[in-house]
Amino acid sequence: MELLKRFLQSLALVLFMLAMLALGALGIYLFHLLGVWMARTTMRTVVGLTSIVVMLTLFVMRS
Repeated sequence: MELLKRFLQSLALVLFMLAMLALGALGIYLFHLLGVWMARTTMRTVVGLTSIVVMLTLFVMRS
């Protein structure tokens, strides 16, 4: 009975550690996805602003 209890305790500990590792990996993955999304959004914003500035400059130079 004592052996079974000890085995279950160690099993619970191993499962707990695996769950912590999985949560950590998931958090890192989500953070990475957020970073990629933000980088893409920033690039889109920069490209959009640049094109607007170029169009305005061309418009001003033409007139």
